[in-house]
Amino acid sequence: MSTERETVAYPIVALLPARNAEADLAGYFASIERVCDAVVALDDGSSDRTAEILAAHPLVKVLLRNPPRGPHERWDDSANRNRLLRAAEDLQPEWIISVDADERFDERDAIDLRRFLLTDALPGCAYGMRHVPMWDDGRTFEPNYDWIYRIFSYEPGQRFSAARLHFAPVPTSIPRTFWIETTLRLQHLGEATPQRRLTRFLKYLEADPDRRYEADYSHILRIPGPEERRGGAVDLSQPSSRAARGAGGGERPPGVGIWRR
Repeated sequence: MSTERETVAYPIVALLPARNAEADLAGYFASIERVCDAVVALDDGSSDRTAEILAAHPLVKVLLRNPPRGPHERWDDSANRNRLLRAAEDLQPEWIISVDADERFDERDAIDLRRFLLTDALPGCAYGMRHVPMWDDGRTFEPNYDWIYRIFSYEPGQRFSAARLHFAPVPTSIPRTFWIETTLRLQHLGEATPQRRLTRFLKYLEADPDRRYEADYSHILRIPGPEERRGGAVDLSQPSSRAARGAGGGERPPGVGIWRR
């Protein structure tokens, strides 16, 4: 059986760009500390206590700061994430994972992910998860998921896409044929309340006024009907209707299942 490697001080490093995320950071750290050994964070000109909280948390080994900024039209997600990736080099990671402040792993998935990365994951690859929209302050979820690729094998000199918004944070040097789906799911709280949905909608209207990166953002405001929601914890045994490839019914086996896209 494979064992965890101990030759790297921070084998799993999380990248976190954050702006005015004070209310989300306690939940973020409670979730991500089960997965990673260190966090490289960037405060993107927050006006709340985001920078202060990040600076005080022991898991944050590197904290970058952008000067205060006004409208979201000046938001450059590519520049922020590439700064984080360059800063991670000093920690000599084996694996990088990008999880935003409003995203969570449940405990079971977090434990499975860490074990998988330290024992069985393939160097040179990127791994995808199912992104679960949470509703009603996280009490219910919508069982329709998008695939997101946020995990990859690190090598010095890697870079993300130069597209300012809406890109997968996977280095351009990793071929698409080496992007692999997993059974893992990442919960998204960014649209869990009416206020969150409105804030997110207005953010993207400001950031992308010409709709260069996405034609229509109105889907952010959509409220699923009761028949579209499920209560309680996210059911890991049920396949996603959007992500049917490789998904099957029945009990999910222990650990992380993978299949090539």
